[in-house]
Amino acid sequence: MNRNVLKYIAIIAMTLDHVAAYLDFISPTIYLIFRMIGRITMPIMCFFIVEGFFYTKSKKNYALRLLLLAIISQPIWCLLHNDTILTWEIFLNLNTVFSLLLGFLLLWIIEGNQKLYIKSLLIVLVVTCSFLCDYKLVALLYVVFFYLTRDNKYKFAYLPIVYIVGTVIYSYLNVVEVKQTIINAFMNIGLFFTIPLFITYNNKSGSNSKFHKYSFYVYYPTHLMILFVINYFLCR
Repeated sequence: MNRNVLKYIAIIAMTLDHVAAYLDFISPTIYLIFRMIGRITMPIMCFFIVEGFFYTKSKKNYALRLLLLAIISQPIWCLLHNDTILTWEIFLNLNTVFSLLLGFLLLWIIEGNQKLYIKSLLIVLVVTCSFLCDYKLVALLYVVFFYLTRDNKYKFAYLPIVYIVGTVIYSYLNVVEVKQTIINAFMNIGLFFTIPLFITYNNKSGSNSKFHKYSFYVYYPTHLMILFVINYFLCR
């Protein structure tokens, strides 16, 4: 399985997750199934952040693309969550791409040549900013895991531990009720579906066409807008 295939699997899973999250007419059973499948998206995206960090020709351009995508997507993200962009929430509930961007910046800081105190301050700043983003610290946890185990062929054996820790952190930081914690724990079973996907990943990119390279950048804000329109006209 090459990088493109793995990416499109993550995109499909993300779409199902968002369909369940934002369209109220989805049945409870479909909701749980779609959200369980959707759980594979963030680990795969964080994995690609680490891969991209080491393979990109320009870290600056890579980070700028993520930043641009995050900024473009934020108003639509805010509409989905608040029905308006005229709210401070647009700055306090940042979309998933900001989480990925912070993960990339964290790696850049770790690999940098700054003095120790500067590096420490920058890391603290990134971690603090993650609390404003979707997934909060969990995305950084995944990025750090894939970074530290990049050359370890047995890394997938440790993934369940990372997933469990990530689930606990997410539940704690979002202060969810006991019932919702149980539902989240059930949905997070889907995280384990990533293990066979990673094991069959062959470290090859597949086609390097611009379509494959930039498809996610176009698809992410577009699918959020489509979901908002559907939600606005059919779920009210």
